[in-house]
Amino acid sequence: MRLTTASTLLALALCLGGCGLSETEEMERDLYNRNGLSYYQNGQYDRARDQFERSLTIDPDQQEARLLLAYSYLLAPEGNLILDAYEAFQVCAEDYGDDFRAHLGLGVACFLFGVYYEMEAQQKEDEAAGRREAYEKDEVKRDSDLREIERLDAEAEKDRWRTGEWYAEADPSLRRAQEIEPKNPFLMQMVAFNLVKLGAARFPEAEKYLAMFVEFRGKDIAAYHANLENAKHQGILTIEEERDTELAIRDVAKEIRKARSFIAYMHYTQAVQQGVSARASEEHLAIAERELREAAIVDPTNPIPHLNQFHVYWKQALLAEEQGNAEELAKYMGLAKNELYLFTQMNQFQRPDLNVFARETIGGIESVLQKIEKKPEEKEGDGGEGEGEGAAPGDSGTPRENR
Repeated sequence: MRLTTASTLLALALCLGGCGLSETEEMERDLYNRNGLSYYQNGQYDRARDQFERSLTIDPDQQEARLLLAYSYLLAPEGNLILDAYEAFQVCAEDYGDDFRAHLGLGVACFLFGVYYEMEAQQKEDEAAGRREAYEKDEVKRDSDLREIERLDAEAEKDRWRTGEWYAEADPSLRRAQEIEPKNPFLMQMVAFNLVKLGAARFPEAEKYLAMFVEFRGKDIAAYHANLENAKHQGILTIEEERDTELAIRDVAKEIRKARSFIAYMHYTQAVQQGVSARASEEHLAIAERELREAAIVDPTNPIPHLNQFHVYWKQALLAEEQGNAEELAKYMGLAKNELYLFTQMNQFQRPDLNVFARETIGGIESVLQKIEKKPEEKEGDGGEGEGEGAAPGDSGTPRENR
């Protein structure tokens, strides 16, 4: 997280000086602030904290030092100072209500608490599930084992509640930061990600912010390309500048791909929740398909959009199967197979384990497609397999749980 105006504001604060301080105190305060800013910019947040704390001991009323101290808590590598950051940002947000960084810091601190309790809940739920499975298989049923399972379930439920509370508290702070800095793409993303954490009911709002982000960053890519072509035309473009600009374009493209993939995820999730026979499910899947197609275009070397697109086509195949539409079933299974093939070609050196899954799934899809093609021939004769047998995607060797 970069505080782009940090050095400018701190320099101004140093020039203004503190009220009622001796010359020696001002010099000490300014030295601590300079050292703290240097450490902060180099990612040495523990040393930065020490310097800002010393500075604020001399002169407590320093907006920039207080904000940078709060961010030093938030960015601590060990991650154990989030509560200190939360408390510091609460005060900063009250005292400096027009500074987006105060609200952003408070929102991010709340968001991280939400992530922490969500992970705690998941860990306890997984442990409870494992213990429950062992308890059911064990011939000797021990009351102590059952009580431990119930304890884990109760604690996980509390952590889930805390998760929701923290994400809910993050929302107004992140929105306030985005209102102050409406053209900041990072803030658009943070508001959207937090809304997603609040549940499917907030997906439409999250999509609005992600669409804003995609539009905003798309203009950035266009500006990069225009500047690049202009510099080439004028003959003032160096090799280093061209390389740096192309890297910047690639980074922005990855951000757009992630945002579009997130939109696709939200629509895919809603499609699953709607059920296989609902018309709304088809509409959500169509949007997810479109967003992933755009994601693959903007970041063509990344294999993940193709893996995600496979899941969308697979779900559409299941819808076609439910509706008894063999033609649509074959169409979407063929598209799913093609996406997995593209994924394996692009993913050779990244996630070999996923390539194994992809190749096995391709084999299963091919088997199902062959059975679908044979069905019309079977209906003409008296023999063959019974009606519907072997045609279900779930029977193809492709695991349904990987949708």
